[in-house]
Amino acid sequence: MKYKHIVFDIDGTLIDSENAILRSLQEVLLRVTGKQYTFDELSFALGITGEDALERLHIENVPDVMRMWLEILRRHDGMISIYEGIETLLQYLAGKGYRLGIVSSKTRDMYDNDFARFGVSHYFDISVCSDDTEGHKPTADPLLKYMEWAGAKRHEVLYVGDSVHDSQCAENAGVDFALAVWGSHTETTRADYLLKQPSELTAILDRREQYMLECCVDSVESAIAAQAGGADRLELCAALIIGGTSPGMALFEKIRENCSLPVRVLLRPRFGDFLYTEYEFEILKREVAIFREAGAEGVVIGCLSEDGNLHMDQMRALIAEAGTMKVTLHRAFDVCADPIRAYRQARELGIDTILTSGQQSCCEDGIHLLEQLCEIRKEEGGPRIMAGAGVTPDVIRRFLSQTEITCYHLSAKMNVDSGMKYRREGVPMGLPAMSEYSILRTDKRIVSEANRALMLEGI
Repeated sequence: MKYKHIVFDIDGTLIDSENAILRSLQEVLLRVTGKQYTFDELSFALGITGEDALERLHIENVPDVMRMWLEILRRHDGMISIYEGIETLLQYLAGKGYRLGIVSSKTRDMYDNDFARFGVSHYFDISVCSDDTEGHKPTADPLLKYMEWAGAKRHEVLYVGDSVHDSQCAENAGVDFALAVWGSHTETTRADYLLKQPSELTAILDRREQYMLECCVDSVESAIAAQAGGADRLELCAALIIGGTSPGMALFEKIRENCSLPVRVLLRPRFGDFLYTEYEFEILKREVAIFREAGAEGVVIGCLSEDGNLHMDQMRALIAEAGTMKVTLHRAFDVCADPIRAYRQARELGIDTILTSGQQSCCEDGIHLLEQLCEIRKEEGGPRIMAGAGVTPDVIRRFLSQTEITCYHLSAKMNVDSGMKYRREGVPMGLPAMSEYSILRTDKRIVSEANRALMLEGI
């Protein structure tokens, strides 16, 4: 579950109130100014507070006129209705464990006295109204207030609204936005998702739950970016530039302090092959215990024998040490002698995931083996296949249309230039092809695009 909080606007999103709002505004303006406004002239008022609308119309005595407007609006209550499918949507979301909230330009009095009559307010844990914040939509203040009260993080929130003011509020607050097209006048408003009817939100969220997006990181900065982009899980390692080695406990602890995603820890004592000496194996076994005690969700391991098969004795010992932790078989699988035999051995060991490129340098080239493994899993059961190596948002889209793979592993790397001003070039510390002043970091934008591919492809 990427999102934990689904937050709704009210007017134009949950209830169809446009005609009542504009008709009552027409009437009050005719009474106050003597001018007959058209709906087109007043449509800007949808999605902002009544006070803001009146001020933009240069109305004097805004509080008095606002009270008059509300009295007229309540006489038009019969024109307001809840959109078809909304209560079914709210029941679904509540049943799935999402926390539901309201961020509205309505006043608290309007929310308590007018919205309650539709019989759905009990679904919402928190409601933020116009009198709860100094700034109103399109500023970020209302959504930031919701996150403060709910203890929510930006990446956990999806805001559903119908207006450009809702979209701008979400963008300014740094949260994802779904446009309720059923109540909107345009589909051109910036949105992460376009919902033509309420049931489409359930389809998107249901689809996302079927998939796993794992991001490989070797820094706190990358872990934070992966979480913000919508990753489901982290694979934590050190030295990603050489394929990853076992990380230190200080890095694990700092990531746990700053990131709430489950973490599987890659354990690999050195660069190179997966035939381990007794010393190396004892180090691996100790690392499994250390990260189990530290609260890792799982470990990512792989040991081979000299003939290219899984070293079953070493694997059994490491899995026994893992206890209740989940286990991923890493890309040692991609250099084993017989991948079909190794898959069945992994099933025997109780491994739940195999990270593989299909025994090729990139997963697109290995797609035929990946498809074969998926077919074996369907027929015989066994570990989930997680495609890795060369995974991009475009690759995910192609795989979704061509394969049954539901798990994807990427690092979403970008090069970040070092902050060093003094630089001594030509003195490599290990990899001559890699500048010492170029740092690899996870790009939140790539992770976010990959996440959207999983949520939207096929909808």
